[in-house]
Amino acid sequence: MAKQSKIQSKTRWVRALRAWKKSGLKASAFCRKNRLGVQSFYAWRRRLAGPKTGKARGPSAGLRAGRRAFLPVQVVTSPGENRIVLELVLKNGRVLRLFNEVPATVLAELIRAAEAC
Repeated sequence: MAKQSKIQSKTRWVRALRAWKKSGLKASAFCRKNRLGVQSFYAWRRRLAGPKTGKARGPSAGLRAGRRAFLPVQVVTSPGENRIVLELVLKNGRVLRLFNEVPATVLAELIRAAEAC
């Protein structure tokens, strides 16, 4: 069998995938019946499907999936002695401004307390 061009190969797999959808067969049975490689079938199905839109990516992905995620933090400085080290805007809209460095355990407790109110 002569080697197929990329376009011929793509066209062949587009047709095969359409036929598979119409057949109602499981992928493995369809591949066996049509003498297609199962791994090639899945690879072409994935390639022709294009990028997935169902899976969220990026910083807000965890929030949409119901998991904890990092929230945006803005560090603000003020002139003089009242230099803000950290400013957090919490989920409930409250703002927590820290003027000194705070250990992580204390910060976590402050956030829990502020969000509980």
